[in-house]
Amino acid sequence: MRAVVGLLGAVLLLAGCSTSVDRATDESSRDATTSAAAQTPPPAAPGTADPVEAARAALLPPGELGEIIGDTDVQQTATFTQPGQASAGIEPRDCAARLLFQEAVGADGYQAVIGDNNRGARGQSAAQLIQVFPETSPVWPQPGRQALRVAGNTVRMINDEQCREGVVFTTTAKDVTQHWTAGPVTAENPEALPDPRRDTARGGGGVQRVEAPARNCYHAVLARGRTVVESIVCGDGDSQAQANQVIDRIAAKLPAPK
Repeated sequence: MRAVVGLLGAVLLLAGCSTSVDRATDESSRDATTSAAAQTPPPAAPGTADPVEAARAALLPPGELGEIIGDTDVQQTATFTQPGQASAGIEPRDCAARLLFQEAVGADGYQAVIGDNNRGARGQSAAQLIQVFPETSPVWPQPGRQALRVAGNTVRMINDEQCREGVVFTTTAKDVTQHWTAGPVTAENPEALPDPRRDTARGGGGVQRVEAPARNCYHAVLARGRTVVESIVCGDGDSQAQANQVIDRIAAKLPAPK
């Protein structure tokens, strides 16, 4: 069972489909994200770093994202304050996590969600999302366990039974329909934890557009301490390597896990 919180249209990360589709998406994105209220995090203890502010500072600026995705004049097109996007227009819906952020089981109780989507002059796009969780809670007494579980659930959503490698699915925005082929999924599980099948330190999966010109998207996920870092990169380059570079650079800016 999964909860999907709608924020943006399903074509947000499919930049390059058409100028009219992209413009409409950007406008709806701004309206939706402006009205979404961010959760108010509890104050940090004296002498400790505020994890929410640390996450906000760890987001990559447009110029750095442009360097990674190989594009210029990269501009922010939307911001995120919740961990999910609407999947309308994607069939089957089980493939939505390949292209969009989707709220995973166990993501409830987060302190904050910080992220944005960015697009360059050539149509390359990069979205980044950081979820911050409490260090411990009655439900998740082990530090970092909730982040590991959410990362694992996210990877399993990407690799849904109905959207395994080789499955072809469609995205439709207005009168534009595109076909995508699901690619392989990777997952790295921390064997020291009691349930390595569900707890995931790192993973991801991608898709390739069937129609020309070539376009690849990759959704990368990383658990680091009490945070989950995600990136979805779409473009004509090696989106898997680029999405992983985004999450690695973000993770390098975050406080070291205790």
